[in-house]
Amino acid sequence: MFEVLVDRLVRWINLHGGRGSSKSRTMGYIIVILMLIDYRFIVVARVLEDDVEDSIWKNIIDRIYELELQEFFKITKEKITCLITGAFIIPFGIANNPGKIKSLEACDILLIEEAEEVQNYAWDKIIPTIRDDNGKKFQLSQYTIRIGKMVILTN
Repeated sequence: MFEVLVDRLVRWINLHGGRGSSKSRTMGYIIVILMLIDYRFIVVARVLEDDVEDSIWKNIIDRIYELELQEFFKITKEKITCLITGAFIIPFGIANNPGKIKSLEACDILLIEEAEEVQNYAWDKIIPTIRDDNGKKFQLSQYTIRIGKMVILTN
C-alpha cells in the first residue's frame, strides 16, 4: 500500500476489514513515514474537529512515539511538524469550518475519517477543492460500520 500511495499507481484503494483490522494504525504509520520523506501539507479531518483530536490525530502521535521518532517532530494541539522536512499536519473539522474548506486547496494530502458522516454540501466543496494539480493527493478514509471498510482516493 505504501508504494501505491507514494508512487500514485492507482487513484482508488480499498482496505477491507472490520473493527481492529489496523486500518487506522496503518494510515498512522504511512503518514509519519511520508512526512519524514518529503515536505507535505497534510490535513486530517472528520466531521467535528474535536473528534479528530481523539482519533487519527492521537493515532499519528502514538505512531511517532512507538517508532521512537519524537525528536524529529514538534507536536502541539494545533499542528504536528516534521523537523527534518518541514512537513506538517493540521486537524480540520468539516462541519465546524464549512466556509474554510476552500482554504484546503494548498494541501498535499487530505485524510478524512468517518467519511460517511460528511454531508453532501461539504463534498460539493471538498471534491473540486482537492484536485490533481502538481501531484496533490486526496485521501479518504471511510469507516462504514456495516461493512467496515476504508477507502482512500489518490490523484
